[in-house]
Amino acid sequence: MKGKVLGIVLLAIMAFLTVAPVRAKAAGSGFYMIGKGGATFGVSRDTGYAGELGVGYDFKSGVDIFGLEAAIGYYNTSGDISTPTTYSGHIKADTDIVPLSFTGTLGLQLTTRIRVYAGLGLDIAWVSTDYSGHNGRGASIKGSDSEIALGYGGLSRVIFDITDKVFLGIEYKYLYWGNDPNKHFDLNDGYYITQAPISAGNMLMAVFGFRF
Repeated sequence: MKGKVLGIVLLAIMAFLTVAPVRAKAAGSGFYMIGKGGATFGVSRDTGYAGELGVGYDFKSGVDIFGLEAAIGYYNTSGDISTPTTYSGHIKADTDIVPLSFTGTLGLQLTTRIRVYAGLGLDIAWVSTDYSGHNGRGASIKGSDSEIALGYGGLSRVIFDITDKVFLGIEYKYLYWGNDPNKHFDLNDGYYITQAPISAGNMLMAVFGFRF
């Protein structure tokens, strides 16, 4: 009986989302503020923190949405170094990234309350990495490095309008800030690595926003 009731509820929700009229006027052109919070993740990476705060403007034409967004963020990611080193050992890198992002978005209003977006952008990021571990002889090694990097990224976002002004959602973002394969990071005890070990990150974040 419970299964039948759940099935009816799900069908009703799907029917509503399918036939609900598009609210062109309610989600018109205008400025918005957006906040994001979640986690970084990836292959051979520890789960870290991710967050952004930004402002944007949506140009609305029917169900099509064209947007521009600027945001400042903070990401943390860590993992083992797999790049060539002077001699065998084990080093872990903990990287903090503070990006200033400029993103262009394309959106589509699917139903009265649901919109989807995709975007591409450029990032100017401050990247700071701390290294720690040991060399092949068991001696402790550590070091740090920081730089300003130019990167790029992409995002996909689903938004649900709570009211005409307030919205919630979820966003996936990929950011690549690159590294210089010819750059050496010198650590203590004559140990160095040939490039930054973490040059990209995946973020999954909850979204909260307000339209002006």
